[in-house]
Amino acid sequence: MSGKIYLHPEKGVNPRLTICQWCGGDAPELVLVGNDDSVYICGNGCGAKLYGGMGRSRQKCPKCGQVGNWQFDHKLEEYEKLPGGPCDKCQKKIDEENERMAEARKEVEAGGVFWKCEKCGSEGAIKRTHPICAEVRKKLNTPTPRSCGVAFTPEECPVCNGEMDKT
Repeated sequence: MSGKIYLHPEKGVNPRLTICQWCGGDAPELVLVGNDDSVYICGNGCGAKLYGGMGRSRQKCPKCGQVGNWQFDHKLEEYEKLPGGPCDKCQKKIDEENERMAEARKEVEAGGVFWKCEKCGSEGAIKRTHPICAEVRKKLNTPTPRSCGVAFTPEECPVCNGEMDKT
């Protein structure tokens, strides 16, 4: 960001509230868009949107990765909110998930095995003391501390089977 804001002729700094991209609730940021109140949509068909700015035709699309063929979509409406970072509730969940996955990585480095469900997408680590870990590591020829993992079917998944929460 250049650190400059071009004032809107009628709305000045043109402040905008934001919404959480995870849950759709109110997010804590306030964005000052000034005169950059246009919304562009990626012409490559991926549906990505860019808010504000000019000369977006050469900017790479963050969603599809192609050079964006950015097309004007609309001017921001008076009370239109912009996508922002996570709300406090979602940020707490993200932090907890990051902490959980850091613990899982430590367990795998010590001899455990990652697992992921093919159906629900839940994931975690099997503790190194479980007999399956030695079998999996031997079959995959993956000694510690290298990581390895297995895919669970819905029948094997502890989340699909109700053995643990998917939170």
